[in-house]
Amino acid sequence: MSEIRITGIGVVNRAGTDSSALWEALQSHGHAWEEDAAGKTDSAENEDAAGKTAFEVPVPRGRLRKVNRYCRLGLYASLKALEESAAADQADPYRRGTIFQTGYASMTAQIAFCRDVDRGDPDFCSPAVFTGTVPNSCVGTVCMFTDSKGVSTALAGGNHLEYAGLLLQTGKADTILAGAVEEYTPELFRSLGRSGRASHAEIEEGTVVLLLERADRAGQEKSAGASGYCRLGRMRSVWLGGYPLISDGWKEAGIRRAQETVRELVRETKGQIDGVFISGSESEFDRAETGMIAACVGREKLIPGVKRVTGETLGTAFSMHAAAAALCLKHGRVPAGLTGTGQEIRDCRRLLVTGCDTAGNYCCGLLEREPA
Repeated sequence: MSEIRITGIGVVNRAGTDSSALWEALQSHGHAWEEDAAGKTDSAENEDAAGKTAFEVPVPRGRLRKVNRYCRLGLYASLKALEESAAADQADPYRRGTIFQTGYASMTAQIAFCRDVDRGDPDFCSPAVFTGTVPNSCVGTVCMFTDSKGVSTALAGGNHLEYAGLLLQTGKADTILAGAVEEYTPELFRSLGRSGRASHAEIEEGTVVLLLERADRAGQEKSAGASGYCRLGRMRSVWLGGYPLISDGWKEAGIRRAQETVRELVRETKGQIDGVFISGSESEFDRAETGMIAACVGREKLIPGVKRVTGETLGTAFSMHAAAAALCLKHGRVPAGLTGTGQEIRDCRRLLVTGCDTAGNYCCGLLEREPA
C-alpha cells in the first residue's frame, strides 16, 4: 500500500492562523496568543469579538458575499494547506478529494434560521442563511474555490484522517484536503460551559486542514523537504459510549475499549512511540485517559499541553493534536512546555495522537517522521 504524507497544514485558532504561528505558540506554551485580561469585559455585546479568531480569505470579497463564516474558516485553512505543498499546483482536480469533519457545523446559521422561523417569516428567510445550515456547505465551498472535484464528504463523527488515508491507499484519490471545522457560536459555547463536565474547559473555535498526498502518485517529487511534515501511520477509532464533555457514557466499558485500542497500536509498533498527545484538559475523562495511557507507554511519554495553547476545540481537537504532532516531527522535537515532565522530547520519530469527537468516538493515530 502507498505511504501517505502530510505536506500542508492550514489552521485557524487562538494560537494562530498559519502553521508557523501555531508552532511559535506551541514553543512559547501559548504566550503568543494571550491577551491582556484588563481589556476584556463580560458583556454579551463583546462576547462575539472575544471568541472569534480574525483571518482574511485571499479571495475577492465579491465572491465571498454569500459565504458564511463557517465556510470561510474551512476555505481559508484549505488554501493555506495547499499553499504549503510543492506538488499541489500539479494535482489533477479530479484526483483531489475533500474529507471534512465537524461536531456542530454552523450553529450560527442554524440559530439565525430558527429565529426567522420563530418570528413567523420562514418565507422571508435569506436563502444564504438556509444554505449555511447544511453541514456539508463548508465542503461544497472548499470544492468550488479550490477546484477540487474528487471524492468528497462531510462527517459528523469518526476518524476522518483514517477514512481519507484509506481512500488514498486504495487509489480513490491522489491528494485529499482532510479538514475539521468548529465555529465559535456564543449560544453553543455558553451551553457547553454550563455543563459540570465541561466547566473546566476553555472552549474555543478551531479549524485544521491537513493536505494528505500519496507518496507514489505519478509525477510527484519527494516533498519531505521544505514543504513536507511527516507520514500518516496506523489509525484506529472506537466508540466510547458518549462525548465526555456532555455524557458519562464513556465510564468503565468505554475507557477499557479506548485502552485496548491504544495497546493495539503500541503492540504493532513494538513500543517504539516517543510521545502521546493526550487530551490534557483536566476533566474526569482526561484523568482516566492519562492513567490508562501511562500504563501503556509510561508517564514520561505523555504530552498533555496542546489544549493549554489552543483551548478545547470540540470536534476539531483530534485534528489539532495531529497538526501539533506533525509540526513537532518536522522540527524533530516536542517543546518542553507541552510535556508532562517539563523536559523537551528530542529526536522524536513516532508520535501517537488521541482525541474525542462529539459523537463519542475515541480516535487514535500514529504520525511518523520522514527518514532523512
